[in-house]
Amino acid sequence: MNKNILTPLPRPRKLLRANALWAPCKDMASVKKKNVGAASRGKLKNTLALYVFTAQGLDLAYRLSAHTRARIFAAHSLLARENETPREHPRACPFAALSELMPQTFSSYGGHVFISAAGIAVRAIAPLLVSKHSDPPVLVLDQRGQHVISLLSGHVGGGNALALRIAGIIGAKPVISTATDLEGLPGLDVLAQEQGLQMLNPEAVKTVSAALLAGEKVALVDPDNWLGLRGGEWAPLFFSPALPPPPHGPERLREALDWAVGREKDAVPGQERPGVIVTDCALPEPFAGQAHCLVLHPPSLCIGIGCRRGTQADDILAFIQREFADLGLAWACIASLASLDVKKEEQGLREAARNLGVPLLFFSAQLLAAQETPSSSAKALERFGLHSVCEPAALLAAKAEGRRRARLIAPKRKTSHITMAVARICR
Repeated sequence: MNKNILTPLPRPRKLLRANALWAPCKDMASVKKKNVGAASRGKLKNTLALYVFTAQGLDLAYRLSAHTRARIFAAHSLLARENETPREHPRACPFAALSELMPQTFSSYGGHVFISAAGIAVRAIAPLLVSKHSDPPVLVLDQRGQHVISLLSGHVGGGNALALRIAGIIGAKPVISTATDLEGLPGLDVLAQEQGLQMLNPEAVKTVSAALLAGEKVALVDPDNWLGLRGGEWAPLFFSPALPPPPHGPERLREALDWAVGREKDAVPGQERPGVIVTDCALPEPFAGQAHCLVLHPPSLCIGIGCRRGTQADDILAFIQREFADLGLAWACIASLASLDVKKEEQGLREAARNLGVPLLFFSAQLLAAQETPSSSAKALERFGLHSVCEPAALLAAKAEGRRRARLIAPKRKTSHITMAVARICR
């Protein structure tokens, strides 16, 4: 079994929530004691870290912390000049050296705001940067609160949205420098994040965005409209064939991909066009055209599971992995697992969903019995009075959250102790 499947799937990051309760901090010693980089990390992902160096900046930090969940880090020399100690100043954590503080806070907090010169922020974060797809947003505020600059991770990290939000709170002017925002064009990485889609090849965002900025129309294959572009204000920026080849099977995916990047029979070699394709089919990595065609995986697949008592999570995950490989489906598109409610206490099921990073849904026998399915199981009928467990569970999961339509794309598949079926969410 591939050990990688035991790693929870990375989900698109959510933007920081404003207007939440402010989290106080006693002092820097308490930050170290709690080990910000590990145990407290999850709790701090919706918290802003504010860094201040002047008295005027400290006042501005207080104003901001009254409206958004934040923790203030103030230069020790600043508090010393005010003849205040951490106990007398419980809303600020003193620090002696920013170079020692940042490695502890950078990957732990959901966002960082420097109330300082931009150069201070740049030098502080430079050694810690990894990727725009994983680095937290970093903003810079001048101490008078006149401008708020989105410095890092403006799109996927939510820095631009955060700058606009903070500007509204303190009456500042937001400074946004990303080209697509300035030109009123869609940021495909942001659109994907908002819709819960995962980027298979995020490096292609640059190529597609460059084409949009140059005024070129971009090829789009999104038959289920996961990106929400069809009929919207940005629809004229894209073009699709009258009858797009549905990328819902390995045999059709290559056709759709070739069309998206312009590799039809009469195409000129080496002149691939930029394109976007949304599919729940698996692609090899690397694949031809990956620098030109952005491939997005939607959370469109729901898996119904039936299993014997005591089935281990490793067995469930290995079975899903094997069947997905056989079906040509993308692992990243799993939206949920589902089963009969009498399986609520099955630890193997719970652990499998936890490792996948998806919800585990349970349905009553009455609800499962109401679903029409192609398969019938004598064992399920004898034990639960149902013709099937995995197929109706998959369909009900795909219809959850207000969705009315679902399609069973993989009827029951089984081992000696596990059954599974896959349903696709229809939008």
